[in-house]
Order: sequence, then C-alpha cells, then structure tokens
Amino acid sequence: MVPIILLVGGLVLGLVLGVIAARSREAGRTTAARERARETLRQADIQKAAVIEAAREEAAESLAHAESELEDRREVLAEIEERIPEKTREHDRRSSAAANLQRQLGAREAELQVIRDEMAEIDKTMLERLSQIGGVSVEDASAEVLTRVEQTIREDTQAGIREIEADIKDRAEEISRNLLIETAQRLTIALVPSASGSSVPLTERQAERVTSSPVLLEQISALTNVTLTVNEEGTSVGLSAPDAVRRELARASLTEILKSGRVSANDIERLVRKQEQKLERVIRDEGIAAVKRAGCPRLPDQIIETLGRLKFRHSYGQNQLAHAVETAHLAAMLAWEIGADIQIARTGGLLHDLGKAIDREVEGTHAELGGQLAADSGLDPRIVHCIAAHHEEIEPETTEALITIVADATSGARPGARRESLEGYLARLEAIEAVANNFPGVEKCYAIQAGRELRVIVNPDSVDDLGAARIAHAVSERIQEELDYPGQIKVMVIRETKAVEHTH
Repeated sequence: MVPIILLVGGLVLGLVLGVIAARSREAGRTTAARERARETLRQADIQKAAVIEAAREEAAESLAHAESELEDRREVLAEIEERIPEKTREHDRRSSAAANLQRQLGAREAELQVIRDEMAEIDKTMLERLSQIGGVSVEDASAEVLTRVEQTIREDTQAGIREIEADIKDRAEEISRNLLIETAQRLTIALVPSASGSSVPLTERQAERVTSSPVLLEQISALTNVTLTVNEEGTSVGLSAPDAVRRELARASLTEILKSGRVSANDIERLVRKQEQKLERVIRDEGIAAVKRAGCPRLPDQIIETLGRLKFRHSYGQNQLAHAVETAHLAAMLAWEIGADIQIARTGGLLHDLGKAIDREVEGTHAELGGQLAADSGLDPRIVHCIAAHHEEIEPETTEALITIVADATSGARPGARRESLEGYLARLEAIEAVANNFPGVEKCYAIQAGRELRVIVNPDSVDDLGAARIAHAVSERIQEELDYPGQIKVMVIRETKAVEHTH
C-alpha cells in the first residue's frame, strides 16, 4: 500500500513541477517578446527621428536656396529700379527733342508751301513763253517741263536720301558704340584669362619613379585615352588629347597616383575610376553653379551637364564656361537696353557655345551641334535659333539672336579676355596654308578668320571647274588627317577667268 501511495505522490509532484516549468518557460517567452517589442519600438523611434531630421534639413536647404534666388531677384530688381529715373530723364529728353523737330518740320512745311506756290506761278509763266517761242501747244510744253522737273526732283531726292542714310548710319554706329561701352563697363570682369592644364609638373623623386616605371603612364593612357609624355628635361608630363575633359581626368589621376606612392596596377585602375566619378560630380556642380550665376533656372539636366564640361575647355586662354556666363550677362543687359526679351537673350548667351562640349567626333560645327542639343532637350525655339545663328552660319532672324552675336563678340574681344602667342598663331595659319600649297595648279592660298577658312586660288588654265572641286575635297581631307584644329575649317577654291583686250 505504501509503495502505491509513494507512486501516486511522485506522479502528482511531477505533474506539479511540469506545470510550474511550463509556466516558467511561457513567462520567459513573454518577457523576451516584450523585450523584442520594446526594441522594435525603440528602433522605430530612432528611424522616425532620423526621417524627421532629414526632412528638416531638406526643408532648410530648400528654404536657403529659395532665399538665395529671392535675393538674386531682389538685386536685379534694385538695379532696374535704380535705372528707371535715368531712363525717365532720357525719355523726357527725347520727347523734348521730338517736339522741337516737330516744330521745325511745321516751319519747313510752311516754307515749302510758299516755294511751291512760287514755282507754280513760274511754271505758268514759263509754259506761256515756251508756247509763244517754240510754236508748240501749252499741253506739249507742260509735258516737257514736267519731265525735266521730275528728273531734277528725282536726282535731288536720291541725293537727299543718300545723305540721310549716311547720317542715320553714323548716328546708329555712335549709339551702338556707346551702348556697348556702357554695357561692358557695367560688367565686372577679370582681365587675366585662366590657363588650361595640359601638363603635370614633377618633383625629382616623382620623375625618377615615372621614368623607371613607363608602364604607369601607359596604363593611365589606356584608361583615359590621353597620350602622356615626359619632356626632355624630365620636369613634367605632357597631356595630349582632343577632349579637354579626358585631359583633366588624366591630369587628376596622375597627380593622385604620384601622391599615393607606389601602387599596383589594380590600384591605378581604382584611382582612375574614382577620379572619373569625382570629375562627373564636378562637371554637374559647375553646370549648376553657372546656370545660377547666369540667372537661367529650370534648364534640363542634359543641358546642365553638357554646359559644365565647358569648365575644362579654353579658347585662346579664355575659359569657355566663364565666357558663357559673361555672354549671358552682356546679352541680358543689351536686351534690357533695347527692349528685347531678356530671358531669351540671357539663355541664348549662356548656351551659345554648348556645342563645344560635345564629342568632336560628331559631325557639324559647334553652333549646329549646340542648336540640335537644345532642340532635342525641348528648349524654346527662340533660344535654339540664338545658338544656331550666333556665328551667322544661318541668317539671324530675331533681335535676341543678333544680341547673342554682339554679346559673344564683346566678351571675346574685350581687353585681356583672350591671348595666343604670335608664334603659335602664325605657325597654325602657315600649317593650314602649307597643306593647299602642295597641290598642283595652286597659285596662292590664304588662311583667314583666325584659321577657320582657307581660300585657295588656282590657275584657271591648268585647273578646270571639276578639278577645283576635287582640290577643295582633297585639301579638306588632308587637313583632317594631318592637323589638329578646333571646330571646322571651310575650304574655298577660287578659279577665275578674265578676258582682256586693248584697242590699237
């Protein structure tokens, strides 16, 4: 009996302990679940705080950008308000001058009427005397007199028109000259052009490393498509490539590699890729900054990125991105002075050289390429026309297009804007002329418009019309193969035949 009681007691005790253990495990799981829930809530609170902070920073940045743009617009408005009194005085002065001219015109008309009456009386007397002397009718005499009078009046009128046209032209040139001078003086510009980096200087230690490891330059050249050569003195590495952005990539990569010390082939490729990504960011930032400085918001991303590439492009020492911004300001001021569309002129001035940043392997002049890119990006057709016509390759049809031409020329021609050594300039022209001089039948050739056009004069006895066309094509092909030049060169072959005889 006792064993049975002990067995039953053991079973009961085991059951109780099992229940207690199960409850303990359940309590542990509940506690763990609560801990996980609290951790989840804590992480959610952290993420919530991070999202709120990011939203606040973005809002603050947007507010700062809006305030900056508002400040720029306030400055423009303040400048316009400052010039309103001056324009009002100018308007009053012109109104007064117009009133004086009107009074003078009235007096002249009265004098003219008196002269007409006197001439009518003289004509009547003359007709009567001619009729008596010549024995002709009054009608025939009147017709003869009218013919002579008409011829005299026509000659006097044409002379007067020519005189008026010359006077108007002189006054227009004077007004235009004063307007350009005043506009250029209002623009604050640097007189010293920036120089493009086409070489990397070397220290003595770096020179030893480069010369002892030619594979280094070869690998950078292969990755960047830029030719790298060490000068004879071993003091610098020259960079040669038609694409200015690729030259900048090679320059930045080589500089970074030389600073890093000895690196492996994989490290070189990694550093070049890193510099390429960095350069892409710089190009976009420069494009955004240029658009902001020029006052041309809401341009497409493709236009902004292409514009930023002009940062690394130079023309005769003048940085093309700075030139674009400067042209935009000049165009806007000229448009305001003469009452044209300011924003169209401003944007056309900023983007007029956009085609210079497009791959030179693409056919066409930079004006054509820039206009096509602007059209493909959905810009206003008036802006597209300003870009395409700024070198007058097509006829400028709007006032804003003419303003773009003038602003571009003013920015490039101002003192200190551009520079080129006389030796380099003459060597470039002589190289272009030398290509054409080697063809049979060529008598003379002249490189004009800073080397953008080559005129070839051939002997008409040895070269026929078909031969002239062949020479033009062959010279163009030879220039493309042998010379490095910006943009396009127009080759014009002139064959002129003259027949001259002398009397005895």
